[in-house]
Amino acid sequence: MRILLRKWNTFLRILEEEGLKAVFYMIYIKLLGKLNINLSYAIWRRKNELNQINLQRLSFKPFLSVILPVYNVKNKYLEECIRSVLCQTYDHWELCIVDDASTITGVKKILKKYQNNNKIHIKYRKENGNISKATNDAITMAKGEFIVFLDCDDTLAKNALYEVALKINDFPLCDVIYSDEDKITSIGRRYLPFFKPDWSPDTIMSFMYTCHLSVYRKDILEQIGGLRSEFDGAQDYDLILRTMEITDKIIHIPKILYHWRTHNHSTAKNLEAKPYIQQAAKRAKEEALKRRGIKAFLEFKKDSYQWNVVYQINPKVLVSIILLSKDHPNLLQVCIQSLIRTINMPYEIIVWDNGSSLENRKKYERICNNIGCKYYYEKEDFNFSSQCNKAAKKTKGSILLFLNDDIEAIKTGWMERMAGHVLLSHVGAVGAKLYYPKSKLIQHCGVISLCSGPSHVLFGKEDNQNYYFGRNCCVYNYSAVTGACFMIRKEVFEQVGGFDVEFPIDYNDVDLCYRLSESGYYNVVRNDVVLYHSESVSRGKVQYDIQKKAQQKKALSLLKYKHQKRKNDPFYNINLTQHRVDLKIK
Repeated sequence: MRILLRKWNTFLRILEEEGLKAVFYMIYIKLLGKLNINLSYAIWRRKNELNQINLQRLSFKPFLSVILPVYNVKNKYLEECIRSVLCQTYDHWELCIVDDASTITGVKKILKKYQNNNKIHIKYRKENGNISKATNDAITMAKGEFIVFLDCDDTLAKNALYEVALKINDFPLCDVIYSDEDKITSIGRRYLPFFKPDWSPDTIMSFMYTCHLSVYRKDILEQIGGLRSEFDGAQDYDLILRTMEITDKIIHIPKILYHWRTHNHSTAKNLEAKPYIQQAAKRAKEEALKRRGIKAFLEFKKDSYQWNVVYQINPKVLVSIILLSKDHPNLLQVCIQSLIRTINMPYEIIVWDNGSSLENRKKYERICNNIGCKYYYEKEDFNFSSQCNKAAKKTKGSILLFLNDDIEAIKTGWMERMAGHVLLSHVGAVGAKLYYPKSKLIQHCGVISLCSGPSHVLFGKEDNQNYYFGRNCCVYNYSAVTGACFMIRKEVFEQVGGFDVEFPIDYNDVDLCYRLSESGYYNVVRNDVVLYHSESVSRGKVQYDIQKKAQQKKALSLLKYKHQKRKNDPFYNINLTQHRVDLKIK
């Protein structure tokens, strides 16, 4: 009954807010889901996979070595795999195959069909050594400058190697290249495309997202010692974790170049199919943290089937919490009480008041005196950026946490998680997942840059499922996080000049995050940190709406002007929609 009531309320809300057309669209999408028809992906493929190949664009043709370890694979899959290499539009390649002592007789029979092809080199291991040893043997055989990894039951897109060669021409110093991917069934039906973000160091610590297609410079593989057998099952994850410690020249091709085979015993179809893979991934993360000298613990998240990294913090580190508030002492008190209830590390609270009535000023002073907060009063028109910058100068902590006074903390440990992450040297701002009060309705879990401007991803969605490869579950890098809950190291905040006062109401947080990215920092959303946010209640709805209409257009215009070189959002794939926040295919 409750489910039916919730669906009815959703129906009424969409009808009221978006009209009858949107309701029919919602029903249409639901029916497609029931029928298991991936129509949007079929349309995308028809529009995007007919690109003309222009080999004249290549100023040089890198020699690519495709590495193929083989073990007891079905004849049909192996045949399709090898044929996908032979059918490449780019011809400057070799295929290095290592059979890992397969016991199925059909495997060798198929391999012998290709042993006279001068572009294919085959080695037969006398004993089974598993995936890492077989792959390392194939790498040893390779003569190419770049190694292309391929599994024996998967296939390459026809233009995969051409796109790799093209990217090497565009970025000749690159060390690693990865592409988007999809799944392919036993009968060749393609589905579930994964349109990935550009290189995201915090996302990769969350889960192995680069995966297929992966291309490595051979020198890099030799430098780090190739794949390691003790991580079989997650050997490719261990490889990228070690690689990122010696290079950041990691390039993304936003095209589907790899088709990952699904069958009943593959992780492509079922993450629980091979439990040992999860344990191998856990060990890879633990060893990476140990190598880097970072204290952290791992917790298993069943909603994403991943091991979540929780960075630990020195218990003596002081966090300065900055709260802007005006004429809402009761709201502020609820916020502060929730902080006291849920924080177990050193912190100070700075309350900045830009013009409360005399009566409310006395209430603020009483609240702050009782709790030990610092209270500052300076009458001026509301300017979030200006007031945050002034309050930041009054702080003593090495970490700044900007909070709206209509935030309410829910569970203990949230601030410690954010603070442990923000102290990583590559990190700029850290944000949290925000719900509307007393609900699981997503208000914020990252900001994406659409053609219309910055937008909150998955805004208004019920947080009751795993959306698009864990965007609401895993730790993800984003171009920006919301200023309603915004943590940053004080030295970094000062380095980039704080908030820009030309953004008094909107986009000040986005502008600061863009400047952090331009300075080489990565912004992060920790989806394991969840808070309630009433969203602008403290500013007064009528006053805020009037200001917003007057300021928003000007602020957006200024934002786009300041950051003209940001043609695409690096953390939001160009193949996803530019007109909605639901992460659907364009």
